[in-house]
Amino acid sequence: MKVEKRKILKKRKNPLLSICIPTYNREKFLDEAIGSVVNKITKNYKSEVELCISDNASTDATDKLVKRWKRNSCINIVYHKNLKNLGVDRNFLKVIDIANGKYCWFLGSDDVIEKEGIKKVIEKIKENHEIDLFILTQSNYDFHLKNKIPDSYPLPKKFNTNIKFRNSFEAISHAGYALGFISVLVFNREKWLKIKGDNKFIGSGYIQR
Repeated sequence: MKVEKRKILKKRKNPLLSICIPTYNREKFLDEAIGSVVNKITKNYKSEVELCISDNASTDATDKLVKRWKRNSCINIVYHKNLKNLGVDRNFLKVIDIANGKYCWFLGSDDVIEKEGIKKVIEKIKENHEIDLFILTQSNYDFHLKNKIPDSYPLPKKFNTNIKFRNSFEAISHAGYALGFISVLVFNREKWLKIKGDNKFIGSGYIQR
């Protein structure tokens, strides 16, 4: 009797951090955004980070770009393309839905992560397991990402002191306009998914609030 040998697949452990990019027709900028993630991953963080991209039915070559990165990436890249354009807010929600990490970090498809950025975020998460929302500082650059330019809506200075607020609502109330920039937000995915009533914000362009 012939016995079929079946390969047992090792279950992938969920990562600590999902870097989540919602995108639409941003092929040129998306290439830099993905590179700022994949090219900064060291062997110490390969199993702790994944990249998630929700493509809002782009008509450019976004899908081909992502496939190329998937072939050469040292980390898992989760890619989903909507059958039709769902609008900005629903695409923000979708990219979190497809993520697997304990924490999610929104990244705009025309933004990049600075050197040591991923390392610092992972370290902060590990040092502060009780925190559900991290609000990061940001740097503004010119179109070519060469020269820094002043920030029109900077975070209050107290955020530069690694202050811990009593709860997420207190942190949000102090962050003000900065929350309009999705790339400053790192949050507990489980807590995000438990929030009810976000339908009233859909269409506002500020679903992350």
